Amino acid sequence: MLLILSCEEKTSMVSLEVSSTTLNFSMEGGSQPLEIGSDGDWNISEIPNWVTLSDVSGVGNKTVTVTAKINDTGVLRQDQILVRTGDTHRIIPIKIIQSASGSLDGYTLNVTDDSERFLSGNTMSSDSVYIESDVQWVLEGPTWLQAAFKGVNVPLDGRTQCSGSGNLLIIGLDNDSADDRTGILTIRSKVSDKKIEIPVTQMGNFNVHPVKMMVLANSISFSWKVGRMVKYIFWDYFEGVAIDNDKTIDAALRYDGFIEFTPTMMSSVRDLNANTNYEICGLGVAADNNTCGNVCSAVFTTPTDQNQPLAIPGNATFDEKWHYSISMNEYATGFYTYIVSAENANHADSYFAYQIKRSLEKRNLYERDATFNVNTTDDIHIFTWAIGANGNFSTMLSHLVASKSNEVKSWRSVPVEVKETIDLAESQPTQIFMQTQY
Repeated sequence: MLLILSCEEKTSMVSLEVSSTTLNFSMEGGSQPLEIGSDGDWNISEIPNWVTLSDVSGVGNKTVTVTAKINDTGVLRQDQILVRTGDTHRIIPIKIIQSASGSLDGYTLNVTDDSERFLSGNTMSSDSVYIESDVQWVLEGPTWLQAAFKGVNVPLDGRTQCSGSGNLLIIGLDNDSADDRTGILTIRSKVSDKKIEIPVTQMGNFNVHPVKMMVLANSISFSWKVGRMVKYIFWDYFEGVAIDNDKTIDAALRYDGFIEFTPTMMSSVRDLNANTNYEICGLGVAADNNTCGNVCSAVFTTPTDQNQPLAIPGNATFDEKWHYSISMNEYATGFYTYIVSAENANHADSYFAYQIKRSLEKRNLYERDATFNVNTTDDIHIFTWAIGANGNFSTMLSHLVASKSNEVKSWRSVPVEVKETIDLAESQPTQIFMQTQY
């Protein structure tokens, strides 16, 4: 008897179907139909204040009109309503999403750079990516990664939602292994199928990798990510791809000393050829000068030096202060300048390009030929970096040494080692002179 009654109760449950479980609205709002199919009574609850319904209850089949108000908040908003049967045995959530842009096609989820990120082996080693978005998104990734968006920690659980644009910090936990570990950080849209995957590699105990490269037609500068136990680095570079990196490094170690690693270390190679492939090889060494990691390498290609935008300094004269002019060539639409004392200018062009780019927010973009004063009696070295009509920087710097001691105003021709390593904390050539336009 009880079994018969139980079966009768199950067969008497009210059925419930809906035409869609997600409704997308543009910023302007509007109305959409939601078809409800049922053989009994139903109702709709948990309605957000920016949504109105033509009916909130009914019996049997019915079309409900769902209307969203205009979204003037400036950010995407998302809620859900619940459609349930009168006997509450069936509940269907309906997700309602409204963009902050004027069209559903205007949903944006991009990053400025999705290239591979490298992290050192210590906890809180980090890198960053800038997210451009007007939708809600979530993060997914391996357990040894953490993330923070606009200074707030975000779990990589695929559920915690973020919205808007801003800087996403990618953080690694301690890697106690001798091997590198790799994973994928996924940024996934909540309103579409779009996802962005960023490969992330964290260095093993004794491994190293060159990162953050500034490549010009004639030089390259870069920093390093290293494992927890790295004390020294040996590195070299080769034109083309090295035939056997291990043998090359092993031979070089017998005759060349190590460079003690510091977090502010930057390495450079100058006097490179344009349009040429090069490979940088690095080897991490422990404090015992004996234990080594795996040889790493990074391949890069120097760009062309032809038809480049240039802003050429010249006409330097001294009369209690320096006077000079800068003239753009036919390919240039603007330029930035960087001035150091002549004695501090003995580095690769790519190094000074790095210095200019990291401080662009502090310096002016000049969009026409100009003349300048520099109120100093010291010899100066004037660098310029031009941009073209497409907004891209030139692959070359222009520069001028202005020296009153021998009245020489010339292109730099100071002999230096082709390969060098600089500690930014100790040897950074600070911009000690400011020019004034006249």
